[in-house]
This record gives sequence, structure tokens and C-alpha cells, in this order.
Amino acid sequence: MRNFYGKKFLREIYTRYRSVPGWMAYQRIDREALKEKHNLYAGARCFIVANGASLRRQDLSFLRNEYVFAMNWFVLHPEFNSMRKLFFCMGDKRFWTPSGLLPGISERLQAHPGLICLFDHTLCPAAEKDRLRHPVHYVWINTNRSVWAGQFQSDITRELCWGWSTVVDICLPAAFYMGFKNIYLLGCDCDYRLDRADDFSQSYFYSIDKLPEDDRRRLQEQKNSPEQYNQTGILPKSYQTVKDYFEQHGRKIYNAGAGGSLDVFKRVNYEGLFSGDRESQYTAV
Repeated sequence: MRNFYGKKFLREIYTRYRSVPGWMAYQRIDREALKEKHNLYAGARCFIVANGASLRRQDLSFLRNEYVFAMNWFVLHPEFNSMRKLFFCMGDKRFWTPSGLLPGISERLQAHPGLICLFDHTLCPAAEKDRLRHPVHYVWINTNRSVWAGQFQSDITRELCWGWSTVVDICLPAAFYMGFKNIYLLGCDCDYRLDRADDFSQSYFYSIDKLPEDDRRRLQEQKNSPEQYNQTGILPKSYQTVKDYFEQHGRKIYNAGAGGSLDVFKRVNYEGLFSGDRESQYTAV
């Protein structure tokens, strides 16, 4: 009987938490700390900034005093350290190793003057090894519940659904939970163009020369097997599910990006969102 329950328990761990360290990290999610952020920014607006190539055509200095959710290799953007109300999100295990977060990410996070991290719970061991000096909160993404199949919920103290994008997995539910009413997407191009440029210059805002060798190799694998890796076809379905959820609750998501193929949301002019004396935006709060 002991072996039976042991195997059943391990099966549940690998099904729900992906690994034993993942299960251990899940036990350490501080739900009380997350609850403190519920509706903390009720009625405010925020910007969610992905990594698409369209960011090259937008002046992100406008966001220095805005609430911003950013992710992954956005640490390479020249405006990264200038964003004063930043939530930094990661949910993909390729950004960490058993020895910690990837150096290019860890070093830049440590150098940022002040941000809040929202990580998938499986990143807990790596983040703790790096001893990040910023507040770190963990959430649980259940990969057995798919947003593109119509499943979505916004309570970040409970299990979140998998949308095949950190924007959908973490940023949008967190923005909803924290009370933001109008959300503007930037760099969510929804089109990696991996088959159109050998140097991936049309894929991201950064040059892939700045990435670790393993990441560059992964991109080449994606390009060689687009049917396996480049699952952009399911992203619009995920975004449509989230759009419906937000609108049912009186919230709005807009696409303020420059180009790209994400047409689920109403497009708005990015620079038109800012008015008055621009210098006043840079006043510290």
C-alpha cells in the first residue's frame, strides 16, 4: 500500500507541478503577499510590453512613469532601467538553469533600481540561488488548463491557465487581479517571422547575438521545426478568451503596438495615449 500511494503521489506531482522541486516551490507560494495586491491599482491603466520586433519603432521613454509589465529578454531594452513602476514576469523554464537565472537576465535584474518580480513557481529554486534583491512573488501555471480552449481565471493566488505566452499566462491575469482597468499591449506581434530572416532580425526587438548560445541554438531549432515550436496559430484563440473575460468584467485590452498580426484587440495610437507636458511624466512618485 505504501508503494501504491507513493507512486500515485509522484504521478500527481509530475502531472500538476512538473517536478519534485516544482512541487516544493509550489508549497512556498506566498498567497497572503499576493492577496495584498488585489485591486491595489483599481481603475488605473498599465502597459504590457512583450519582446516583438515592433518595439524598435516605438519610443518607450513614454513609459518611464507608467505601470509596466515586462518579461524575459526585455532586460536588454535601453529603457529597462528607466521604468519606475515595473513588474517583471517570467514563466518559461528556458530562462533559468540549476545554478540560477541566466546571467544576462540575473545581472540586469539585480542592477534595476526597483521592480517587482512575478515568476512561475518552478523558477523559485533558481531565483533563490541568485538572491534577487527585489521582491519576488510566485504564481502557479497549470499547463493542463488551456486558455486557447476557453479556460481562464484571474485570481493569481490560485492556479492560472496556460496560454502559450507569458503575456497570457502571467501578465494579463495579474493586471486584472491588481485592478487595472485599461491595458495596452506593446510588442505583442503574434508573428515571430522565424522563416523570413536568417538572423531573426524580424523576430524580436533585440539582436540575438546578445543571447546565450543555448538560446540561439533553440531559435534555430524553432526555425527548422516551425510546426512544433512556432505555435502562433493558437495565440489569437488565447487572446480572444482573455478579451471576452475582461470585457465581461468591464475591463478593456487594447493593442498599442506598431504592426504585428495581433488583431484580436482594438488598435490605438500609442503616442496619442500621452498628453500634456511630457517632462512631467518623468517626475518621480
